Formats: sequence, structure tokens, C-alpha cells
Amino acid sequence: MKYFILPLLLLVSCSTKPNLEVESLYWSRRDLASSVVNTPDPEKQSLMFGQRVVISWSVSKKDFNSGPLALFIRIKLKNNEEIDQRVPLDKPSGIFYVPIYGNDFTKKGGLQSYSVQLLSGDKLLATRKHKLWVEPIRMANSDSE
Repeated sequence: MKYFILPLLLLVSCSTKPNLEVESLYWSRRDLASSVVNTPDPEKQSLMFGQRVVISWSVSKKDFNSGPLALFIRIKLKNNEEIDQRVPLDKPSGIFYVPIYGNDFTKKGGLQSYSVQLLSGDKLLATRKHKLWVEPIRMANSDSE
């Protein structure tokens, strides 16, 4: 019995680590329910196809209550355009979608890479980066010297 209690106490006393998962998915007309059951749907003719970044998070109540929870999302498109977005979170767990549809997909080439940070106040809880993500190199303006 004593061999059972010690591991149980260790398991219960461990703090949970913040969880952040990010993936990119393609979205097309074939993903519509009306395409699966072969029914008419005006959405089949829309330009709402492309990619989306799916972000899911889960933090402990302690981390959630320690400061304002937020996602800092940085996305690079294939035309070298960058999109930075800070999303305040009002729940300790959930899912957030970043769509890259229509012109962002067709004219700008779609997603190249991403970096997502989970923040509680100014404290970094977790980060996930696309395997092709590289931090941009910012050059100082030579006119300001």
C-alpha cells in the first residue's frame, strides 16, 4: 500500500505545464458538408478557401489568474508579408483560428511559417514555431546615426 501512495502523491503534487499546440490546415470546397452529401450550397462558389492556422491552448488556473492571458501570433506569407496579431484570451483553454483565405491565399501565396507565443502578463508560458520560421533581422536605419 505504501508503494502506491508515494507515486500518487507525486502525481497529484506536480504542477501542470501550459499546453500550446499549433497546426496549419488547408481548407477547400471539398471540406464543406454540402460537398460530402452533394447538396446545393452557395459557399461552394465563394473564394473562402485556402489555409488556416489552428491554435489550441490550456493553462492551469494559477497561470490564468496570474495575469492577462494572450496569444502573440506572427505569420509570414509566401510573398514575405508579415502579419502580427495579439489576441487576449478570456478562458484558460480553447481554440483560435487564423484564416488565410481568398486573396491572402491566392495572391499572396498562402502561409510560409508562423510563431505563436502564449503569454500571461509579460511572462512567456509556451511557444511553438513552424519548422521554417526564422526570426527577422531588423537593420538599423543608417540615417539615424
